[in-house]
Amino acid sequence: MTKRGRTLGSGVENHYLPTLTCCSTIYSKLSSAFVDEIREVYEQRVQELVPNMRYCAYNIGDESAMDDLRQMRIKTGGGKEDALTSTLDVSD
Repeated sequence: MTKRGRTLGSGVENHYLPTLTCCSTIYSKLSSAFVDEIREVYEQRVQELVPNMRYCAYNIGDESAMDDLRQMRIKTGGGKEDALTSTLDVSD
């Protein structure tokens, strides 16, 4: 199965997604071990990993990741679509 000339499920995304998931789990557990400011730092790190995890999932072929990425991009860009967001449109 291919998408835009790429074979789905190949490449570095297969390697990085489990690694990012593991990092997210570690940061989540560390955040529960601390209080206040330190907890917030680890919770912020978990949130920083989410877009990268969704991007890897999208490149592997997870269709729901495309919508999530588009919504995240619109939210951070003030509702405007840009060149990156427009490339997320699937034209099979």
